[in-house]
Amino acid sequence: MIVKCKRDSLHDAVITVGRAAAGVQSPLPILQHVMLRTVDNCLSLFATDSELASLTSLPVVGDLSEPIAVPAKQFGEILNSLPDGEVALEVGSRHTLILRMGDIRFDVKGLPPEEFPSIPMVYTPGDNTPELDIDQATIRRMLRQTLFSVSQDAPRVQYTGVLFEQDSDVLRLVSSDGAVRVAVASAAVPPAEHSISAIVPARALVEFARILRADGEGRAVIHFRDDLAGPTLASFEANGVTLISRLIEGQFAPWRRVVPKTWTERATVKCGEMLGSLRRMAIVARDDQQRVQLCLKGDVLEMRCQSTIIGEAEERTFALGEGEELIIALHGRYLAEGIAALEEEGCYLEFTTSLSPCVVRPLTGDSYLYVQSPMHLR
Repeated sequence: MIVKCKRDSLHDAVITVGRAAAGVQSPLPILQHVMLRTVDNCLSLFATDSELASLTSLPVVGDLSEPIAVPAKQFGEILNSLPDGEVALEVGSRHTLILRMGDIRFDVKGLPPEEFPSIPMVYTPGDNTPELDIDQATIRRMLRQTLFSVSQDAPRVQYTGVLFEQDSDVLRLVSSDGAVRVAVASAAVPPAEHSISAIVPARALVEFARILRADGEGRAVIHFRDDLAGPTLASFEANGVTLISRLIEGQFAPWRRVVPKTWTERATVKCGEMLGSLRRMAIVARDDQQRVQLCLKGDVLEMRCQSTIIGEAEERTFALGEGEELIIALHGRYLAEGIAALEEEGCYLEFTTSLSPCVVRPLTGDSYLYVQSPMHLR
């Protein structure tokens, strides 16, 4: 039996789902494949590397005679090479997918569908699974404000993900590298029947961000499956794509303890000007562990850095200062990333002592918080 569909729709679906497939280093070849199956004039596509699974479907004409698993990377490359138009798919002998388009024909060798791992169920309609229903613009903003500070150090596994934390009507996403910085994004959500505390791998959230609409329109739904030991799986649904991810075990650090309760010096700065200054400082500071010294005197914020190879740099910018004079050294690139994630015209930089963390806050509201530990002064 033959299935017909638009090439561009199929290509987009294969690329989206295929990002969950395993790489060439996987010891299980089936995990490098995408499963194709037709149900009720819809072609369903699945891929997984056993930690992350991706599912989507698209309308088609016809049915495949049986499911088939084909190499995700190569199938995507074939579809990308074709002109726009309609493609026809057919399952041939010995697990071969036959693709036709005019005078073009590909016979793609696949694997038996029985080898493909089953996709775990996170929830079924009507069960008691914790659920988040949130608009895409809000969750896009929260991911942007936290993913940048996730740890890249695999042994510290609990910091390679983002903590989802909900109590009552506030959802918080928290990320940390476990040593220097913490980023917190908050949003008001409908009151939940159950509190949520789960660490989602950053890779799953990067893929989630990719399937969200760029204009932020529409809703996204997130489910968490609670077993006796706590949440073990999460699903993320938006725009016809579902991602299923295993959660990270372990305890996230009590992040509230690192947030200073008061400040002795606060500077109100323009984000664009501050980012420009930090980018210029980085040219010299990269040879000194990105160390940038900040000194706030009244309404002037002075930045300095030095390098034994390049030399020195110094810049002064206007900052509305409140409180005592203070000198502190910070990792310049980390500070720039924390300010850039805010995406607003201005922000507060709050300080307590030269040995205490710097805090970045928006000028209004409490939807974002960034905390960065200082470096030693020279």
